Amino acid sequence: MFRIKPEDFRIKYILIVVILAIIAAFSILIYWEETERDLSRIINFPILKFQKEIKDESAEWKTYKDEEYNFSFKYPSILEREETELSYCDGEIIPGAGPELSSICEGTKYVIKVNIIKKEFSPGRVSEYYDRSPEEIKKVVINEKDFYIGKNIVYISNDWYIHTALREYTLQFSFGGNAYVLNPNSDILTEEEFQRILPILTSLDIK
Repeated sequence: MFRIKPEDFRIKYILIVVILAIIAAFSILIYWEETERDLSRIINFPILKFQKEIKDESAEWKTYKDEEYNFSFKYPSILEREETELSYCDGEIIPGAGPELSSICEGTKYVIKVNIIKKEFSPGRVSEYYDRSPEEIKKVVINEKDFYIGKNIVYISNDWYIHTALREYTLQFSFGGNAYVLNPNSDILTEEEFQRILPILTSLDIK
């Protein structure tokens, strides 16, 4: 009669354990790849070398204060504030052709909008706030605070969206106009664009 040796049982047992370990490792690898894919567009961008120059530049700027959410930041003195929007056009303004079309600035246009999103800030949730999925989101660290920057495009409007934590909520900045968006067809934030935005982010003070 054919007998199975104890050694055969041990070999089969070891093989089963090895196969299960391989399956478990493969499942973990797939999970991490999916997680990394969600955040693959978030990259680091160096900024610290600009801070001294920026503080000097914004010394004479106006201060935007939000008493309800207790935060403030500085912005160029030429901009005029209306509610949560700051804007300025140094050229002729041509009215829009209809009620749904915005006016056109024939000169240099600055637009900064501030929005409080009443959801807890999360890097993995940032892409939800764009009208289309951005090609790239940059993570920048300013004064030990994380900011996430990406291009948002709606019809002919191009804006840089910036998100950061505001205690239990999310603070969203929108930078538009040809003063802040130098190349409307690009989803990649240039260093010059970044330096124009950076003084405002550097001055952000959350109480």
